[in-house]
Amino acid sequence: MAKVLTDLGVKNAKPKHHQGKAVITEISDGGCRGLRLVLHPTGHRSWIVRYRRPDGRTAKLTLGPAIIVRKGDPVPEHALTLALARKHATDALHQLALGIDPGIEKAASKQPTTHTTFERVATDCFTREANRGLRSAQRQLHDLERLVFPVFGRRPMAAVRRGDVVRLLDSIEDEHGAVMADAVLAGVRKVMNWWSIRDENYAVPLVRGMRRSNPKERARSRILDDDELRAVWKAASEMEAPYGPFIQFLLLVGSRRREAAGMRRDEVRNGIWILPTSRSKTKQEVVRPLSRAAQEVLERMPKIAGSAFVFTLGGGVPINSFHLLKEIIDERSGVSGWRLHDCRRTVRTLLSRANVSADIAGRCLGHALPSIRGVYDQHDYVPQMKVAFEALAALIETIVAPNPTVLPVRGQCAMPRPKPKKIGLPTREQRGSYDTGNYFPEDFARKLVRQHPDENLPFVLPFCGPRVVAEELIRRYRLKCRQEHIKYDRHEREHAIAQAARMVSEVRGRHLNPETLRNWLNRSKRARTPKRRFKS
Repeated sequence: MAKVLTDLGVKNAKPKHHQGKAVITEISDGGCRGLRLVLHPTGHRSWIVRYRRPDGRTAKLTLGPAIIVRKGDPVPEHALTLALARKHATDALHQLALGIDPGIEKAASKQPTTHTTFERVATDCFTREANRGLRSAQRQLHDLERLVFPVFGRRPMAAVRRGDVVRLLDSIEDEHGAVMADAVLAGVRKVMNWWSIRDENYAVPLVRGMRRSNPKERARSRILDDDELRAVWKAASEMEAPYGPFIQFLLLVGSRRREAAGMRRDEVRNGIWILPTSRSKTKQEVVRPLSRAAQEVLERMPKIAGSAFVFTLGGGVPINSFHLLKEIIDERSGVSGWRLHDCRRTVRTLLSRANVSADIAGRCLGHALPSIRGVYDQHDYVPQMKVAFEALAALIETIVAPNPTVLPVRGQCAMPRPKPKKIGLPTREQRGSYDTGNYFPEDFARKLVRQHPDENLPFVLPFCGPRVVAEELIRRYRLKCRQEHIKYDRHEREHAIAQAARMVSEVRGRHLNPETLRNWLNRSKRARTPKRRFKS
């Protein structure tokens, strides 16, 4: 065990000799762990601290020259006596217990400028990224200021090692959770990568596999089933504006909550909602043709003088107390365990139930086309999205106001069946093998078809069936003949049937014989014509 040093022992200490020459000698102090007196052959004396870094490597911290003061003499300023050396050594060991390397802290304090410290580099990095349009720059910088800068913000970039980051992430995970630890890791990694581009001598110490959570494992799959959707819709219809209509609008449009809450009245033009790039997550303009039900929700919202927002209370700012809104809707509907963002997943599922293609459903949610298709395909798909949103609104209407007799659309979503008549419509066998799908009911399908122009009819066909679309084409051809004062006789009817059969064949990719279409129309006409009753 090392002896306890005294002032007299420090004064009389001599270096050891090896082969007749004095060599550097270290004498341990038994009164303070790690403190050593270094004796040089020249007679110079200094204090050092031997310690082990958090990563396990040994290191040396030089405190300064050893000053010997005689008893009764005044102590010079900044003199490193034995007592002061023990105090500095104890402070260094205290920093080491906190996970801070005292040697690195001393090197950081000697830096003449602060332009290479982690705090300065991180501030410059996120300031530039914010100017370039990174919306999360302020949030990431705030996380670093709160959790990272107090630990190694004053250190030079080269002094921040992998072990320092790992220990910091461990403490953040224990106190704030794994998701926050991953967010801090992303900010630290961005700062280090940004600095490595500007300093050729800097190497990023981080490696793969440092994340604390797996995004795939914590991905949500919660949707509202029909009963929950019915309860939420009913509770929203009983809530006052703007909260109730806001919930209904999310379910009818499928937008993100911030996008819908910040909607301005000048963004809706002719029934089309144009989300500007400044508020879009994808940084691209998103065009959504609103259904009639969504437009009615917007029409019910009161207009506040001087305010451009749709969903607002006082008019100055849009609604933002989403957690309070969620608590109220949960209490009134009795549905729990869901989030407002789950409405987007519910809408996407309902669009699939309504037989909407994956590409159109993705565009309805504001997603861009994948990979190279998004580069070359610049079509806006507004007509197809209009049909999809109308189908979504019709499906939600049937869910929230169910009918005892229902007709499944392609075996998945329920639509109301009209009351059966004595002479029924043509069955699937009567229509033939060409028309094999289950479509919207006849009355609803005819109303939906008549709402769209000729160029949109190919997109309506998967929902309403070829027979209803062909009937509408023939009806429009008959009206056109009447407007042009052309007699609509048997030859003109055959011409209209041939044109309708040709259009349906092009859309379906299968040939439809005009004779088959004529038989469909004749059976449908006889089914809708009531029998004459004669008095006996």
